[in-house]
Amino acid sequence: MFKRLFAFLITITLFFCLSGCGKKVAYQTTTLEYKNGDTVYASYSYTYTVDNKPAIITASFENSMVEDYIDVYSYNETGDIVSYSRKYENSIEEVYSAEKITNNKYLFKDDKGAEYLTIIFDNTGFIVSSRYANGYVTEYAYSYDKNGKPLTFKQLNITPSGSSRIIDYEINFTDSTSCQIKPVGEAAADGYYYTATYNIIK
Repeated sequence: MFKRLFAFLITITLFFCLSGCGKKVAYQTTTLEYKNGDTVYASYSYTYTVDNKPAIITASFENSMVEDYIDVYSYNETGDIVSYSRKYENSIEEVYSAEKITNNKYLFKDDKGAEYLTIIFDNTGFIVSSRYANGYVTEYAYSYDKNGKPLTFKQLNITPSGSSRIIDYEINFTDSTSCQIKPVGEAAADGYYYTATYNIIK
């Protein structure tokens, strides 16, 4: 259950905090929880740089089989991602360098220089594709209201064997600082959903 959270987590990280480009407001996530009913299975907290880019993500899990970890993003003077690291609670650290291919495309490599992940953004900062070197691909499509508030997004997962699965999510804002992100349709896991709190950036 938790392995599939990684692609979703990267998406949500940038989904809310980089969505201001070309839009009237941006929704910057401060916390994210993965839940079933009132039971919280995973919790994430976010901090940002002074120019509102992801800086640190702290993740904790109720399942003892999954280690807590901290993600750190580093940038150059022009604001491009140059590295991404994940340190687990047992002190194992994974470090990936980031190479900007185009304005909307980044290639991440491991410490041996091997390709790990390619991410493509749209012109407003939303991830539209994450493609791992091992053959796992996730693609996204979004819808918004007239003010740029996110309403829904569609997630397409493709495995190395070629099998695919589409998950549709509805985003329901419960008040001015929080929303529920719920999978809908046949591919939705029964009872599971995300809750997020956020800051609004004008």
